[in-house]
Formats: sequence, structure tokens, C-alpha cells
Amino acid sequence: MVKLNKTVLIAIIVVVIVISGILAYYFLMFGTLYVYIKDQPELVKIYLTVNSIMIHRVNGSWITITNNTITILLSPNMTLLASSRIPVGDYNEIFLMVTKVLVVLPILNVT
Repeated sequence: MVKLNKTVLIAIIVVVIVISGILAYYFLMFGTLYVYIKDQPELVKIYLTVNSIMIHRVNGSWITITNNTITILLSPNMTLLASSRIPVGDYNEIFLMVTKVLVVLPILNVT
């Protein structure tokens, strides 16, 4: 049987408490935000290129969700643009930096 002295035992208990506190803070003070987009079905195909997604806290600060370039085809199905862990709080705006839009029109046969 291993015998631990008091100092080592106290150090182990302190480390466990600190790690538990850090994990509790991370899971209680942050949540996961998922950003989806969808559109009504149309005859045209619309492709969006998004370079940045940000969300605005009510207190006035902006939080960047992603700066990755994403090109998507709008559809009636929800499409995931990005997800991120953000601080718990109240948010009132979302900003998508759209850098390119491509609209593809169907070919119509007129006789």
C-alpha cells in the first residue's frame, strides 16, 4: 500500500479543485453557437461566398465566429455555415460579410 504524506495529498486535492473549477467555468460560462442559412426554393440557383461571420453582444462588442471563406448554394434545407463557442449572454445582431453572389438562371425554351 502506498503511503502519501500530508503535503502531497493536499497538493493533489488542490490540483483537482482547480481543474474542476476551470472545467465548470468553461462549460457554464460558454455555449455553442450554430449559424445556419436557408432560402425559399426558386428557379434560380444562388451561390453565396461568405468571408466572415460575427455576432454582436448587447453591451456593444463584436465576437468573430469565423473568418473562413465559405461558398454555399442557398436551398430550402438548412445549411451550417459555422459554429463556435461563445460567452453566455445577450446578442442582438449577426453580421455576414458576403463577398460574392453568383446567380444562375435556368435556360428557358421559348417557341
